[in-house]
Amino acid sequence: MPRLLSLLFFTLVPDHPKQYFDSEPELTTSKIPDLDHLSCSVLQHVLRSLPYTVRAWWSSLTKQRDKVYVEKIITKHLSAKLAAEELGKVKWNEKDDNVTVRIL
Repeated sequence: MPRLLSLLFFTLVPDHPKQYFDSEPELTTSKIPDLDHLSCSVLQHVLRSLPYTVRAWWSSLTKQRDKVYVEKIITKHLSAKLAAEELGKVKWNEKDDNVTVRIL
């Protein structure tokens, strides 16, 4: 997993990935998605499915500039989307007026 994450972040994810995180690539035999879109999709699925693994990999990075780069991509393009997805899964009871959820 560390090799895959390093490959995704430092080689495959494009410099301006926003448009690739907004939609899923179409995987059909008639249309092959570009590598940028596929790599962003894989990255998003890994963050959604294995957040602890990604966090452990991020913590093990030795270069501070690499940590800053990874943090910048996740914060700018993925954190809000993934948090909204998680909050959407929560079932709220209408009687719970005193419940507040905050995302840091």
